[in-house]
Amino acid sequence: MSEQDYLFEPIPLHKLDTLSKDDFKILVQGLQDTVLQLRKFNDELKQRERDRAIREVLLEQQYIVLRSQFFGRSSERRPGKDLLDAHAQEQQRREPKQRVQLPSLRYPHIPLIEKHVELKEVPICSCCGKGLVDTGMTEDSEQLSVIPKKFIVIRLKKHKYGCASCHEEIVTVPTPPRIKPGSSYG
Repeated sequence: MSEQDYLFEPIPLHKLDTLSKDDFKILVQGLQDTVLQLRKFNDELKQRERDRAIREVLLEQQYIVLRSQFFGRSSERRPGKDLLDAHAQEQQRREPKQRVQLPSLRYPHIPLIEKHVELKEVPICSCCGKGLVDTGMTEDSEQLSVIPKKFIVIRLKKHKYGCASCHEEIVTVPTPPRIKPGSSYG
């Protein structure tokens, strides 16, 4: 049995009874030193893990650069040393994607109807079991809807319910089904 294994063996109670006050102090000091060494070793292991994670990210980035260099769209036309410069220039040339506008902004001439969507039954808090109350907050979304020969924009104000006692859970009313999930058309 090595010295380190011996440190972690439990001390029989009959041996503790025979220790003098000085021996007991030495034992406690030894245990404190062991705890300090273990903490230091643990800190070293954490630092090694952080260093490994950083190396992993750097290697992943190098892999992406090399992969785009060899298998990219224009890998045969561009020399390898200019890859990073070309990549930076390409990022600058790209214009940000245009965000999809809400139907009320896309079609300002169409009438807007605001509709509050509420739950029929009050939900129960999963943490404390009490009923949730309307928080007064809403999650707003818009959809374009058609009344035969007439277009309207409906702004859904989906109410949010929260627990008044533990404040742990918030539930939002689900969105009514649409023609195509995720689209603006209802």
